[in-house]
Amino acid sequence: MGRFRAFFNTCRHRGGPLIREPRAKVKTRLVCHYHSWSYDLEGRLRGVPDSENFKNLDKSCLGLGAVRCESWAGLIFINLNPNAPPLREFLAPILPTMDDAIGDRAGSPSRFVQKTSKHLRGNWKLAIDANIETYHVNTVHPGLAPVLEQKGTAIWLLPQGHSRMFIGHRMALERNPRLSLFPQVDAVTAEGAFAYLIYPNTVIVIAPTLIFTTQT
Repeated sequence: MGRFRAFFNTCRHRGGPLIREPRAKVKTRLVCHYHSWSYDLEGRLRGVPDSENFKNLDKSCLGLGAVRCESWAGLIFINLNPNAPPLREFLAPILPTMDDAIGDRAGSPSRFVQKTSKHLRGNWKLAIDANIETYHVNTVHPGLAPVLEQKGTAIWLLPQGHSRMFIGHRMALERNPRLSLFPQVDAVTAEGAFAYLIYPNTVIVIAPTLIFTTQT
């Protein structure tokens, strides 16, 4: 993965937006849509139209406001709290088991397949709750009831609000022939799937052939 940075989408001149689209391709400069002040990809102020009208302007102190961002397991975490602990320190309760499977110590990187986004009205905590318990499986997912061992679910509550859940498979699942077993899958994961809650709103499910994450 290449280098990445995060900034507030606000020009330091008059607060105009630099990016208007949810996704935008930027080659070398971020340009304000209000007065065309421009910044490089490290957030440094580079261009000021009619700069002769800004006497004694110190560009070095007018860079974009940086936002903390760190990476783990191919995921980028944005943190608006400057006093929060480092990401790996926060994830410490789940790293011993996840690092070998999909994290920084994993030997084979995962490959992105698909992303789905939905906007729903409701309490986001309910969606998270549904992904860290299996009591609802027999009612909500009756087609999976013959496959998932709902009564055999095990749940661990971990420090700092994180948790881990395992649900076993009653029978071998028919796998997509294009998907092979992860080489890091241990004997336990090969018999089911783990769901990790990264507090407060991210769930990562590790199955023998795939990984998916849910965020609310």
